[in-house]
Amino acid sequence: MYKVTLQFETCKPSYKGKSLWTLTKEFNDLRHCDNFIAHMHRTKGYLLDECWYDSGFPFNEGDTYYTIEDNEVVMSCWDDISEELFDKNKLYFVSKTQAQKYITQTTI
Repeated sequence: MYKVTLQFETCKPSYKGKSLWTLTKEFNDLRHCDNFIAHMHRTKGYLLDECWYDSGFPFNEGDTYYTIEDNEVVMSCWDDISEELFDKNKLYFVSKTQAQKYITQTTI
């Protein structure tokens, strides 16, 4: 299981600036987490503000995943070594398209 704390901006007026909603939830993997985030945006209009990885790993053994190294997308397969090298401060993506989109958005 993959335990994550998500903070959403609810886009509702607040006396203190941003109106935030925070929850901690267990997911099967990163894809499951991404689906939940998309669901919250689609059904409630909430926008993801921040995400913290509490425990577990974002992928299961054998899953293909993508990272960005030296501004290039790198494809890998999750295994025991991936778990040893896991860095909760590094970005992991479930698709090459997501990783490329992130590079495009951050280099503009």
